[in-house]
Amino acid sequence: MFYYEGECLISTATDDGSVATTGDPLPEKLVQTVLRNKTAVFDKDVEVNGKNYYGYYCPLPDTAASQEAFACVFVGREKSEIVALHKAESAKN
Repeated sequence: MFYYEGECLISTATDDGSVATTGDPLPEKLVQTVLRNKTAVFDKDVEVNGKNYYGYYCPLPDTAASQEAFACVFVGREKSEIVALHKAESAKN
């Protein structure tokens, strides 16, 4: 998901009908951390379209003189996928 000034503008997340959704606005705590403090954040409790994700928010600083972050990118995987992968790897070991 691509966020600009806290609003999700672009997303590859889909609803059950395979239609891309833009998602919810960036929560205020993340606006402060990611956009204002320009700090990347890993979040293990993200909900997108009713599904739980592990995710990473990365600020995209403005390349102009201000160097303020107005945008960020969210990349995540469904928790169920990660748990299944972990169980499969544990079974191998």
